[in-house]
Amino acid sequence: MSLYQLYQNPSVFILLILLISVWSLIWKGLALWKSSQKKETKWFVFLLVFNTAGILPIIYLILKKDKKDNQKENIITPITKKRGLVKKLKQNQKQKLKKIINKEKVIVEKKKSKKNKKKSNY
Repeated sequence: MSLYQLYQNPSVFILLILLISVWSLIWKGLALWKSSQKKETKWFVFLLVFNTAGILPIIYLILKKDKKDNQKENIITPITKKRGLVKKLKQNQKQKLKKIINKEKVIVEKKKSKKNKKKSNY
């Protein structure tokens, strides 16, 4: 299709411009959303001012995408911290149980010694 034919039939030209505009709007919206969520004001302004038919927003989204490794670390880190806390709690519980058992042993020994004293008195 030549430029002359586009000039003679403007509906095709308008449709082409409309498709490019929608394409650009979608990518620009995604990139602006991501940049605002990450609080990157320089990128936000840059993406807002320059119209590049979706090329710049696509580049931004590729460069600034969240890596899966970072997401895994964000998920795994709290779990390992919790496990560490669980271990500490278990250790504290074991220590408390040992103290309670030792106290019980002392009480039982005192009772035995009292019984032995009573027996020896008779």
